[in-house]
Amino acid sequence: MVAKVTSITDHLAVAEKTWPTPQALPDKMQMFATPHLEESLLPRRLRAWVVDVAMRASLPLEMVAVPAMVSLAAILARRVGIRPSRLDDYNVICNLYGAVVGRPGLMKSHAVSSGLQPLTRIEAKEREKWKAIAEETTAKRESFQARITGCKQAIQQAAKKGQDVGALEISMTGLMRDLNELPAGPKRYIIGDATQEKIADLLIRNTHGLVMVRDELAGWLAGMEQENHRTDRGFFLNAWNGSDGYSVDRIGRGSLWVPTLCLSIIGGIQPAKLRRYIDEAVSDGGADGLLSRFQLLVWPDDVPAYTSPGRPDHNARQKAFACLEDLATVGVDAFRVNRDEQDAEALPYLHFSPDAQIMHDEWRASLERRLRSGQLADTPAYEAHISKFRSLLPSLALMLHLGDGEKGDVSLDAVKRAASWCTYLDAHARKVYRGELDDGTSSAHALAHRIKTGDVIDGMLLRDLYRKHWGELTTKQAVVKAIDSLTPLGWVRIEAQIAENGRDVYVLRVNPATRENVHL
Repeated sequence: MVAKVTSITDHLAVAEKTWPTPQALPDKMQMFATPHLEESLLPRRLRAWVVDVAMRASLPLEMVAVPAMVSLAAILARRVGIRPSRLDDYNVICNLYGAVVGRPGLMKSHAVSSGLQPLTRIEAKEREKWKAIAEETTAKRESFQARITGCKQAIQQAAKKGQDVGALEISMTGLMRDLNELPAGPKRYIIGDATQEKIADLLIRNTHGLVMVRDELAGWLAGMEQENHRTDRGFFLNAWNGSDGYSVDRIGRGSLWVPTLCLSIIGGIQPAKLRRYIDEAVSDGGADGLLSRFQLLVWPDDVPAYTSPGRPDHNARQKAFACLEDLATVGVDAFRVNRDEQDAEALPYLHFSPDAQIMHDEWRASLERRLRSGQLADTPAYEAHISKFRSLLPSLALMLHLGDGEKGDVSLDAVKRAASWCTYLDAHARKVYRGELDDGTSSAHALAHRIKTGDVIDGMLLRDLYRKHWGELTTKQAVVKAIDSLTPLGWVRIEAQIAENGRDVYVLRVNPATRENVHL
């Protein structure tokens, strides 16, 4: 449980006039330390390649693994889903939002582009295919358009003469259907900086789903706060589900109806820029849930020492590329999928094997107990993030199962590894939302640092301290938590003084020994 913030008057009641010897602060690093990803959690057909890329770039494995997993999710997306309950027809679509958090210069862009290489290659092959049929397709389009124009003219002439136009209308309808079925361009998988309308248009023609790649997610997030882009936020909130239809209405452009809005997202973001959105989510009790949709969000504590890169493992790369190409091109019936007998248009799906179903149900029950117990009531933003794990585990299990080259019911091994992924990602989520989860340790370290550097001095007005908005001390609540933690350790206390206007003002008194003791 996160400690409740106490009031300033509580500090006044226990304030002492003499200073004790200040005590050292507890280690904050252990509270929100993030583990590195174990390579055994990766799909077997991608594993050696992801390890090779990360090792040659001297990067944590997760920085390459997350974009690679988002690529895999984008390939499967609207091709095959998973029904996590044996009895319910709820379908989980495994499109995913992912982010790599790291300082500037940490090669986030390289990690993302490397993890997307198999998908990039598939799209390049689709462009080559399009070149081979582009001229023929253009000729067919012009022929259909000419014949449709001829039908329109014939219908007009027949209508003027009072003749039956039924046969002509049927003929024109068939021609229009054939025209609409012609490809308008190469099959797409990846999009970059695109408007909501453009994404909708591409999704109409690429119903399997797309992945949006943003080199810096902060710019994308900031763009949605502009007045003329406010509706974009709702668009991306809906796209995360992967199963809902969506209408885009614009004056001058008419309406676009996307039958299934299915989008994955991947990009990098700097910690300082991420903090703003974290503060928003925390202060608004979880905000609108956009940040919590980034389930594959990793924030490594450290990076390996640099070593000169060796030769790429070409065999591992070819195996990884072949994995995604097979999943993208082979018919879904090769996965031994199930189909809904009541709905021929429904997405093909897989179930868990019997033993995997038992483990999933136990894991889900444990998650629900945690969410419904009230123990996360004081941390709503973190709670909103963890609640999205309901769909994350089935998605990851499906991806691991098919990424291993397996078919049929999703295996127990895939569910076990998916559960380990969730445990791993939970640790990174705790780091992201540590301002909300922190019992005051992190903010206390931040305030202690400011005291030792002389930024915070004895007798400083509390209201002036609030207004500084230093990192880890961006809110009044965080400042009070820090004071809560440092007061019993003998670092600070609060005192009331009478201001010139006769009102009490609160000042921070600082133990002078905190500046003198270098070991604190």
